[in-house]
Amino acid sequence: MKSVHIVKMPGEEIDRPNPQPLPSNIDDHVLSLAVELALTKLDESTYEGLQEFRRAANYIAAGECSRSMELLSLKLAD
Repeated sequence: MKSVHIVKMPGEEIDRPNPQPLPSNIDDHVLSLAVELALTKLDESTYEGLQEFRRAANYIAAGECSRSMELLSLKLAD
């Protein structure tokens, strides 16, 4: 089995929790371009349906991720 070394770019490693964000180069005017969404009240059955959909989507995504990781580990083992 091959040894894998993860190389981090300078400044990528977080040496303390919740560091201050880096300064942004985006103009402050961009904040005014945000779309304000109207809050909508959902009935209980719609809310439960959305929760079930999200749960199913999470399981599918987790399965895809584990399959990708398995393929990656097999490729690294060669």
